[in-house]
Amino acid sequence: MLRAVIFDFDGTLRLNQREPADTFAGFLAEIGWPASQEDRRRAARWEQYYWAQSPELLADIARYEFGSQDFWKNYARRRLTAYGLGRPLAAELADLASEFMAASYEYASRLPAGVTETLQTLRNAGLTLGILSNRRQDYSQEVADLGLADFFQFIIAAGDLQHWKPDPQPFHEALRLAEAQPQESLYIGDNYFADVVGARRVGMEAILFDRRRLYDDPGCPVFYAFPDLLPLLRRKYGLGT
Repeated sequence: MLRAVIFDFDGTLRLNQREPADTFAGFLAEIGWPASQEDRRRAARWEQYYWAQSPELLADIARYEFGSQDFWKNYARRRLTAYGLGRPLAAELADLASEFMAASYEYASRLPAGVTETLQTLRNAGLTLGILSNRRQDYSQEVADLGLADFFQFIIAAGDLQHWKPDPQPFHEALRLAEAQPQESLYIGDNYFADVVGARRVGMEAILFDRRRLYDDPGCPVFYAFPDLLPLLRRKYGLGT
């Protein structure tokens, strides 16, 4: 029986008004690089892999101060390479790409369509709801500002634990707070490498929110918009039946 549903935050419950990838595509257009739709999907999958505590991310954090100008310049170089630019050209353009993102990217939040109604239905069904994010610091005020705080019994920032998804420890903490066993719990997130892999490591089932349709066959249940989640849960868990 399903007792607890735990959500990722960024990219799942909270979206940006304009996707960071769309802003970066503006730089590619400015330099005249013909990125195809498949180039963008491949680069987006790489970004998810990178931020899921990849060896590359850990090496970059060891070399650069996290969040420093040098860190973001190096990230821009890696990102350009993921789009198909050769390493010499990516290194040459990394400064310009980093400066473009710093000047053009705007952090502005919005909710996915249908998320509030979905959360209300899950709460009405008596499920325990929580949020587990790889945020480095507390983000509960953002959850409140989006009007979501009342739906959740707990909110976890992995940075408070100094362990980040897909490491098992944040998932174990979520299960502890939910007072539920792995087989009674479900994790929902948009990053396959952090969310699906991490949940499975502790015996939880995971559902991928693949709103950008990055994965052709991720090997797990998938939904593409929040209005599709409840029918999926009804079929899989008999929720509401």
